Amino acid sequence: MYRYKLNDNRVVYYTFTNISPETTTVDQNHPLAGHELEATITLLEITRKA
Repeated sequence: MYRYKLNDNRVVYYTFTNISPETTTVDQNHPLAGHELEATITLLEITRKA
């Protein structure tokens, strides 16, 4: 995986998925794209709208 820093200091990650003499394919999807994620959260507070 490669990374590139933009002028506004954001970082873009990318991977070369296919390289041939005529074309190059670059994938800029997040590394976890397509993977199932599981998260555990702790709910700290519930408030009502005024």
